[in-house]
Amino acid sequence: VGVSAAKGLAFPKSLPLIGFCSLEGFIPREDGPFVSLIDARIGGAYVMRREKTGNSVHSLSSPEFMRKEDVDALLKDYST
Repeated sequence: VGVSAAKGLAFPKSLPLIGFCSLEGFIPREDGPFVSLIDARIGGAYVMRREKTGNSVHSLSSPEFMRKEDVDALLKDYST
């Protein structure tokens, strides 16, 4: 619905639309590896593993769906 609304507003004015993965919007202040995740509300989450070094952020994985159990295990790995 959101994409359709954006297209409806942009098309009449010939404005370009630029898509992006919302998981890329989450960046911590500290350097090091981190996980961005969004609750998928179907027993899991959309996850993207990344690493921040100074002003650079590098993806360690593509965005992916993970079951809740796998997310819990992943977060345990990142919390130690």
